Amino acid sequence: MSFTRKFVVLAVSALFMITGIGASAVATPAASNGSDIKRVTLQTKGGYANTTRNYVVAPGRPGSAQLFAIVEQPSFRELSPRYGDIDNPPCCDRAVLTLTVSYGDYLQRIQTVSGEPQPAELAQAIELAYTYGYTLR
Repeated sequence: MSFTRKFVVLAVSALFMITGIGASAVATPAASNGSDIKRVTLQTKGGYANTTRNYVVAPGRPGSAQLFAIVEQPSFRELSPRYGDIDNPPCCDRAVLTLTVSYGDYLQRIQTVSGEPQPAELAQAIELAYTYGYTLR
């Protein structure tokens, strides 16, 4: 496992221990049974190596049922689109994380910075996408 991947895993794991920021209310589509989820994509961009990686979890992949159960919850669909200072990450060892959920014809995109406070369900979704996603370069 590369140093960058180990760092992201450690940073995201640490986020499980941090209390999340309150989510702002936004209009979202009604919750579904998960059958309309096409895929979840996690993009990591930055870090010491300034690399970009994409991790994709599609239906039927290992971990997809657990991840899809989180992102189909109404509370997840109400999360803010941004957590942390995306435009000015605090340091070079941090990565900008973009989690995109494709629900049928609706996309939900949430951005955060590794190591910054975020809601627990977002941290869990990021960890699962990172762990079970297949890598696109």
